[in-house]
Amino acid sequence: MLILHIGTHKTGTSTLQSVLTRAAPRLIEHGVSYVEAGRTNRIAHHPLAWGLRGRYSTDIDVWEPARAEIKASRAPTMVISSEGFWYEDPQEIKRQLDYAGEIRIVAYLRRQDAFLQSLYKQSVSSGRKTKFQPWLNEMSHRGDYLGV
Repeated sequence: MLILHIGTHKTGTSTLQSVLTRAAPRLIEHGVSYVEAGRTNRIAHHPLAWGLRGRYSTDIDVWEPARAEIKASRAPTMVISSEGFWYEDPQEIKRQLDYAGEIRIVAYLRRQDAFLQSLYKQSVSSGRKTKFQPWLNEMSHRGDYLGV
């Protein structure tokens, strides 16, 4: 079985990914593999999500090492995690995984008002100078979980 954790942002995903990274040696003893390929010295599989958006050169297949690791794994359960998958086309992710086994999708969500408030606070703390209402008018689609 492959567990695909798809986010969203601001739901403790970085903490979850850090724990999975640190616990990977113990997890494998229990039949759970936190897939290493596609993490590139990071705790999450963001390069795989970015690859779907063409962020990487077309001559580099960031998915191939992940596919190879998954196919070679003897672990009954494998985990891939990136908030970047949240907005991606599920059919494209499935095509890239090329995995015949069971895939379970896990998505942690926050109540939309708390989620948008947290995104706004992060935006402001990162240096963006905007009032909340104009920001919300521009970003309210981020809270449309059913649309995603």
